[in-house]
Amino acid sequence: MNLENIFDTFIVLVSLIPIPNNSSFLLLRLLRVFRVLRVISIIPELKLIIESLIGSLKRVFYVSLLLFIILYIYATIGAIVFSNSIPERWSDVGVSMITLFQVLTLSSWEQVMLPLQDIYWWAWIYFFSFIIVCAITMLNLLIAILVDVVVNQNEKKDDMIKTRNNAEKLNEQFSEEISLDKLKKDQ
Repeated sequence: MNLENIFDTFIVLVSLIPIPNNSSFLLLRLLRVFRVLRVISIIPELKLIIESLIGSLKRVFYVSLLLFIILYIYATIGAIVFSNSIPERWSDVGVSMITLFQVLTLSSWEQVMLPLQDIYWWAWIYFFSFIIVCAITMLNLLIAILVDVVVNQNEKKDDMIKTRNNAEKLNEQFSEEISLDKLKKDQ
C-alpha cells in the first residue's frame, strides 16, 4: 500500500472520530491539501514555470529590495512634507509607507492624491513620479526577470535535447562502424 494512501486513510478515520477542533488534527487535514502539488510533476509546462519562479527568486529579491528602498525614500519625503496637512495618512514613515503601498497597487490612489492636490499644487508630480518609477518600471522589471529565466530554461532544455540527439547519432554511427569492421574481419 502506498504511504500517501495510508496517510489519507488515517486522516479520514481521524475525521470521523468526534474530537473537538484540535489544532494538531486540523494541521493533518490541512496537509492533505498539499497533495494537489503533485500536479506540478505531472504537467511538464507547469513544472517548467515553477522551476523558473524558483530560479528567479534571488533576482526578484533584489528588485523587491530596490522597490522597498524607493518606497522608503518616498514615504520619508511624504511624512516630512504632508504630515501637517493629512496626519491620518502621513503622520510618520510607517503610515506613509502603507499609504504609498495603496498608491503602488493603484487602488484608489487618486483619493490619496486629490486632497493633497488641493493643498499643494505640485503633489501630482510626487504621485506620478512614484507611480511611474515603482508601479510601472519595477513591475516591468520583475516581469522581465521572469521572462528571462523562462527563456534561459527553454534554451537549456533545447541544448539538452540537441546533446541527446547528437549522442544517439554518434551511437548509431559507432554501431554501424563496428558492424562494418566485424563484417570485413569475418570475410
